[in-house]
Amino acid sequence: MIIVIIAVNFTAQARYTDILNIRRANRGIAALRSMADGEHYTTLEGKSIVRTAYADRNDRTTLFTAPFSVADYTFSPDERTLLVAAAEGSQTIYRHSFTADYWIAKVGGVPEKILSAVRDVTFTPDGKSLIYAKENNLYIYDIATAESKAITDDGRWNEIINGTTDWVYEEEFGFTQAYAISPDSRKVAYLRFDESQVPIFEMMRFDGSLYNKAYSFKYPKAGDKNSVVELWVYDRESGTKRKVDVGAESDQYISQLGWTPAGDLYFFRVNRRQNHFEIVVDNNGVQRVAYDEKAPQYVERKS
Repeated sequence: MIIVIIAVNFTAQARYTDILNIRRANRGIAALRSMADGEHYTTLEGKSIVRTAYADRNDRTTLFTAPFSVADYTFSPDERTLLVAAAEGSQTIYRHSFTADYWIAKVGGVPEKILSAVRDVTFTPDGKSLIYAKENNLYIYDIATAESKAITDDGRWNEIINGTTDWVYEEEFGFTQAYAISPDSRKVAYLRFDESQVPIFEMMRFDGSLYNKAYSFKYPKAGDKNSVVELWVYDRESGTKRKVDVGAESDQYISQLGWTPAGDLYFFRVNRRQNHFEIVVDNNGVQRVAYDEKAPQYVERKS
């Protein structure tokens, strides 16, 4: 009996070792981002951004090392400039969203802090500007002049959100950046959420501290009112805005927006029952439904 027990234990240990070896052989690479040449990718390793060749993992180059812990980073379209979010001082909002201080630097250069406590920052396609959100409003930052200009000014906590999503969209659709920049960098399309009629939910947050704090936010339970969502387009040259027709139904979802290579705006429209899905293309107010799908029960959301 003793011999049998020893044999079983040995077999179990061998199997466990095999499992560990398999896990090590198939380890993942966190935050892998492909580069434009299709031959390299970058990863965040500690405080450094490292470029590695797909064909040779020993072909590695450190592109940038920050003097602080990095929460996120993105390259400019020409991949010569880095925008880096600092982990220190960053604040989570919901599951995916957070605010942080942002730094900019040439690849291999010294970073310079440019924005504080902002979120959802993106380069324009021409690489000359940044679009970002702060306190429910949307802004443009000119990299050459280091000046910001407001696109919206009516944002208010628990009432109006411009350019970022409300809790429902972030949780159910999985995105937080609710704006898109045209290929010529001239226009910014953005969603405007009016959540003033959405019920308030109150909870306690600890956020790593010893004592909790009361936190109130707009959270619609099943059957309650959702945000009324509008789609707007801001023209950077003229400084004017145009409201886009998203249909007569206000209780619906605009689940994605973007621009075609030709410069036409498009958006995804889903009714609240989520059994009617459309892709609408808008050319300066002239619209066409490029895709239309209905089902008795449910239509899978497209991404």
